[in-house]
Amino acid sequence: MRQNDMTECQLHDVQCKLDEVVSQNNYLNPKVTDLEEKCKMMENALNEMEQYSRRNCLRFMGVPETKDEDTNAVIKSLATTKLGVTIRDEYLDRSHRIGKLNKDGKPRIIIAKFTRHDVRDQVIRSRRKLKGMKMAIQEDLTAGYLGLLKKVEIHQKVKAVWTVDERIMAIVNNGQSESKMRIRSLGDLRKI
Repeated sequence: MRQNDMTECQLHDVQCKLDEVVSQNNYLNPKVTDLEEKCKMMENALNEMEQYSRRNCLRFMGVPETKDEDTNAVIKSLATTKLGVTIRDEYLDRSHRIGKLNKDGKPRIIIAKFTRHDVRDQVIRSRRKLKGMKMAIQEDLTAGYLGLLKKVEIHQKVKAVWTVDERIMAIVNNGQSESKMRIRSLGDLRKI
């Protein structure tokens, strides 16, 4: 067999293998895309379930911290004196400070779980009364929702953003008009 014939034969083998790889790639690409979409949907569903499990929790920031404090008593006192909301003992399941002690003296966040959603809602609706007091109350958002909330806040077309019942809501400027919309994912944000 001549050298030229051997080279042609090898070239033909390489071309056949390349065609086979291209065919497999064309077959697998849509499957990978489909799996990526399903994975994203499952991540979103998991995030929503985790968020739902936090629906009765609130985070209290800037509340002065004392040694050996009873955080349930601190929350009840804050609600009564600053917010005008009475929280009975049975309406507060548990509460505690989160994170390590701050060396700069800044108080750690208190996370509180309520037994009744209507009482939790009273507290969250009254949080505006804390304006100017260096204290704040926020819904207990998952890392996924918190990251999304921060991205929504800096979007150029978003005029205002807030959370209500663990949902991210935004007022969007569409050029000539403004509309209120719920943001569930980065996909919703890209559509703005």
